Amino acid sequence: MKDFINRWMTRNARCPALLACGLRHPDETTFNQTLDSGFPEASLNTSWSCIVEAFSFLREQQPDTAQLCWSFEKHRIYAAIRADQTCLGLITKTGTSDVDLTAIEKILAEFRTLRCPAPKPVRA
Repeated sequence: MKDFINRWMTRNARCPALLACGLRHPDETTFNQTLDSGFPEASLNTSWSCIVEAFSFLREQQPDTAQLCWSFEKHRIYAAIRADQTCLGLITKTGTSDVDLTAIEKILAEFRTLRCPAPKPVRA
């Protein structure tokens, strides 16, 4: 499933406002994609780890929490978590257009509902 989700992110986490994105899997491995050199991999990995901790804390208070957004002076972080505890983070510029916000919402919604296709039967 991890490889399937990594491939999905590579193909689908795209919109003009996106600066970086990444996955943090339940085994604590990460998969990152950056479009801006201002986001080193180590910093992204730390961010995703903190986001998973925030989800954990918030779910103690409100168990159905599945999506978060933090706004900063120059950037915004969107995050979603799946039932299997895989987390997706998206970093955009602040002031993103409505078109880009629609694309981001679509990415987050699709991520939360992804299903790994059944393996194809092997023919003898």
